[in-house]
Amino acid sequence: MAADTRPGRSAASWYDAAADRAPDPHGGVEIRTADGVTVVRFWGSVDLAVRATGTDGLGDLRGDSGPMTVDCRDVVFMDSTGLSVLVRLVRDAVADGRAVTFLGAGQQVLELLRTTGVDLWMSKLGVDGVPTGS
Repeated sequence: MAADTRPGRSAASWYDAAADRAPDPHGGVEIRTADGVTVVRFWGSVDLAVRATGTDGLGDLRGDSGPMTVDCRDVVFMDSTGLSVLVRLVRDAVADGRAVTFLGAGQQVLELLRTTGVDLWMSKLGVDGVPTGS
């Protein structure tokens, strides 16, 4: 992966799964690695459209062993399809022995995690930073 050298960007490497297509104003997934930590950032509306076109690079993370941070702070909407992407990402990372940290999310995503029990499931898997409860 090449470093993103655009003004205002760090020297961290970024991977955009849809680099060969115009950026989707709807939502998406970005993957970057900095100082040995893989950061997966979801943004916008994470739903079927993102799953269908924006998650190509997530499979490439299988087999990696370094720590992973999942950032949902820029997600404005997530449905069950988007949740399935998040669940698979966390499940695979934990199965690969990676330490996973959940960086945060907005109220809608947190409510989705609570309603479905995914917050408790992630906590039981040892994911750090997952707010649980009411």
